Amino acid sequence: MVKSAVRVFSILRFIADAADGCTHADIGRALNIPRASLSALLSDLCGLGYAELDPRTRRYTLGAALLTLSHAYLKHLNLVQLGEPLLRQVFRETGEFVSLVILKDGAVVKVCEFAPPDPLGSHLQVGESGPPHATAAGKVLLANLPVAMRDAAIARIDLRVYTARTLHTRKALLRELATVRSGGVAYSREEYLAGMISMAMPVFNAADQAVAAMGVNTPRVRFTPSHERKVGRILRWASSEMSARLGHRPSLLARATAADRHDTAANRQARTPVAEAGRRMRQTERRSTR
Repeated sequence: MVKSAVRVFSILRFIADAADGCTHADIGRALNIPRASLSALLSDLCGLGYAELDPRTRRYTLGAALLTLSHAYLKHLNLVQLGEPLLRQVFRETGEFVSLVILKDGAVVKVCEFAPPDPLGSHLQVGESGPPHATAAGKVLLANLPVAMRDAAIARIDLRVYTARTLHTRKALLRELATVRSGGVAYSREEYLAGMISMAMPVFNAADQAVAAMGVNTPRVRFTPSHERKVGRILRWASSEMSARLGHRPSLLARATAADRHDTAANRQARTPVAEAGRRMRQTERRSTR
């Protein structure tokens, strides 16, 4: 590999991992890059917009130009292309934070979202990573891994405590994952963010692998039993629909059918707008391919 290219990516990765930015000296010590070479590389990165230097603190942070690359990558990811219209529909039906998440390198990474205005910026942004053990999406993805892969993933997780409700022992997490796997839905009840309750369901591919999770985050004050049932129905429809588009048959759909048999007639009527939305989307897609 070309040394200068490797150094550039190492610098960007190091800056990305530094929560408050880092100095020239920090980077040089950590990466063992000669001062003159590092100065030239950082100057080029800043000139191209991939890094920024705060003139007051002399600390480097990532530059806005990286957003262009990350957005281009996410737009060309098939999961995003398939999931975006479904997430949009879930957002229209619920009005809550809706996201599509993948599991990568021991963390959950948000790849798509629709969200109401959030002046506090209290949720993960697209491209940011979060803790699998404290998020509904993370738990549903861990629960659907093969046992060996699940155990290896858990071994890499820092079971950090975020709130008083965070599961912070391996035993408690495994017990929760067993419940999630049998029920097909995961919850995070103020385990990552105080005042926020999340639900998530898995998205499967043709090989029956959980490749993503769809989640809905709701402030606790709005998370009533009726709202929970509504979100559950919509999430089940959307995750099943996306799984089907990825070629999955039929275990998730079977679970949804079994669950629906226990719904009341009133609840079945409440599902009608979602089902109609799904039919409209499929009809539009068929017309566009003619």
